Amino acid sequence: MGDIQNLALYRKYRPATFDEVVGQEHVTVTIRNSLKAGQFSHAYLFAGPRGTGKTTVARLIAKSLNCINAPTDSPCGKCDACQSIQAGTFLDIIEIDAASNRGIDDIRSLREHVRFAPAQGGYKVYIIDEVHMLTQDASNALLKTLEEPPAKTVFILATTEKHKVLPTIQSRCQVFEFRRLPVNIIIERLKEVSEKEGISVDEKSLTILARKSRGGMRDALVLLEQAKSFSENKVSPGIVFQLIGYLPEEILLRIIRSLLAGDTLSAIQAIKELDSSGQDLRSVAFLIQKALVELMVYSHTGVYHIDYVLERDSLDNLKDLFRYDLAAILLEFLEDAERRMRFGEDAELALEVAFLKYHFHQKPVDTGREIEEQLSQTSPSSEVQAEKVVTVKTPPISKAVSGNDPDELKNGWRIFLEKLKSKSLSLHMHLKEGKPLKIESGTLIVRFPSGCEENIDFISKTENINLIEETMKLALRKELKLVCELKEESTTALEEEEKPASEDTSAWESDTNDSQATFSLEDIDKIAFETASEFEGKIENE
Repeated sequence: MGDIQNLALYRKYRPATFDEVVGQEHVTVTIRNSLKAGQFSHAYLFAGPRGTGKTTVARLIAKSLNCINAPTDSPCGKCDACQSIQAGTFLDIIEIDAASNRGIDDIRSLREHVRFAPAQGGYKVYIIDEVHMLTQDASNALLKTLEEPPAKTVFILATTEKHKVLPTIQSRCQVFEFRRLPVNIIIERLKEVSEKEGISVDEKSLTILARKSRGGMRDALVLLEQAKSFSENKVSPGIVFQLIGYLPEEILLRIIRSLLAGDTLSAIQAIKELDSSGQDLRSVAFLIQKALVELMVYSHTGVYHIDYVLERDSLDNLKDLFRYDLAAILLEFLEDAERRMRFGEDAELALEVAFLKYHFHQKPVDTGREIEEQLSQTSPSSEVQAEKVVTVKTPPISKAVSGNDPDELKNGWRIFLEKLKSKSLSLHMHLKEGKPLKIESGTLIVRFPSGCEENIDFISKTENINLIEETMKLALRKELKLVCELKEESTTALEEEEKPASEDTSAWESDTNDSQATFSLEDIDKIAFETASEFEGKIENE
């Protein structure tokens, strides 16, 4: 096994007893009680993330079954069997890597050798790592052996992807789920190791290492060893950031503060700097989302957890800028950016687009005047360029729809349909046949022409109604219920009475072939100017 001083930290400080295993008490207590009672299983399946102690606990079981005091829940660690197992030279512990020995021939060889009695200890223990990597034929060949193994034989299977293990294999084992370790437990363990190794490291650096390990003790110890080698035993946050590329808190705080304050340019600039320095922008997107969710929880409950990516003081400083509705929209845009990254889009571009979408949602441009002013500032002498600036399309509404103003209702309905289209195209197609009448007592009444019974039936499904009302809340800034009415031929006169005098029916009705619309000279002038603007032209007065 070599000199222990030359071992990697995760091997050097691997738990030698069940008491040293941390964060997995639901596993260790159960196994220790069964060993103490002599009622242990012939097959175990350990499932969980990497570096959480699966193989370690498997070896401790093997030690407990072969110690001079076996079966015991507290191996002595001094007898020949215990020391041989600790050194990795015990003949009756057979570790198999299923990732590289995954075929049926490998399992047939195992079945041939499993019949032989233990050579050195009381029990033969087979530890099969990454068992989900076995082929279908190999998994089937293992079934019979697992169900009726020879006497004095125990199988311990380990996997990081339990769902890929055959249910028939799982049913023949005692299954234990290993959990990711909490940040505070990893920090305590890193402190112990640092003291024993003479590593100078502060609390902040340990917290960063623990968070980066994502609940894996082995990963945390590997990172600590890297930092130790890189910094010559003096680990600082700057060293850690430089070594593992973890996003510094001040930069993350700067991005989130800029977004919440509406300073999109500063947030985009930070992203460009991170990209230039080689940062993984997918990780940056994840950290921004995580920090926003934590800010939402902290603002609502006041509860702070040590594994949050931002410190409590940082969260307190952001609370004044925080708004739940805008944070939810930003999270939605970031989700879309992350999805684009997965499909190969440039990460920098995807994040910048997400930030810009959020910016224009947060601060919609009301008219072309703002754009015209920006152009005039860029090139003051260019009057022709300013003349071509046109009024932009109606922006997303910034206040709740009241339902009393027909134009406001039409605008809100259009925005709602656009937002719904991105969530469910089929629901959008069914709903766009309807026309909103009014908002009354918290209810939006939408009328459908006769013959649209199927549309109403589809819309009225519970899951569709829930999606519609959720989207209306985001688009219209108001919690509304939806009621669908079917237009009957006999109600034509009544409808005419119900329509407000100010309502422009031509904006809603598209099937007006039987009537001719009339316009005043003022209306014609307005249409002419809008048409000219649409084509970047102008009207000459003669």
